Amino acid sequence: MSPPAPLSEYTLGPAFELGFLSRVLDLQTDILSLTAKLDETNRTIHLSDICLKPLEPDNENCTVFSLLQYYQNSKENLYKRQGDDFFTYFDYATHFLACSQAPTTTKDNPLGLSCFGDFGGTINPFMVLGNYSDETYANATAIIITIVIENSNDPEKVRIGLFKKFFFVF
Repeated sequence: MSPPAPLSEYTLGPAFELGFLSRVLDLQTDILSLTAKLDETNRTIHLSDICLKPLEPDNENCTVFSLLQYYQNSKENLYKRQGDDFFTYFDYATHFLACSQAPTTTKDNPLGLSCFGDFGGTINPFMVLGNYSDETYANATAIIITIVIENSNDPEKVRIGLFKKFFFVF
């Protein structure tokens, strides 16, 4: 086995340093776990109460556009690799390269990972990476995380929307 040809043509930017990605995943997980108490009702609300869940009730995950969605927000998936004692042939970088070229891939061989986010949607690299040249996403120096909040005219959800005020304090 040898690495896919495109990998030899790319220099990965600092946004793809594995330790950095692991810390970003921790931060993203912490943000998605945020809670706040509403004073008037003493009710605890969660970010998941106001985020967009397009496949609810079958899938309760919030819509989050992030590079980590290529790994379904899982450290286990992020650290998956295939190789031997001397070489890594396939890993998070080769998976990203495959997904950036074909975001609707349902099973990237040989790692067996989907390119879909855990909320069930596709992730386009231009939405989750910044400061790359031309359309060479692999040289990105910035990661963009977007959490989609559901907009509603329902008075109960508007009251829960006060969560945004607490969120910005984070």
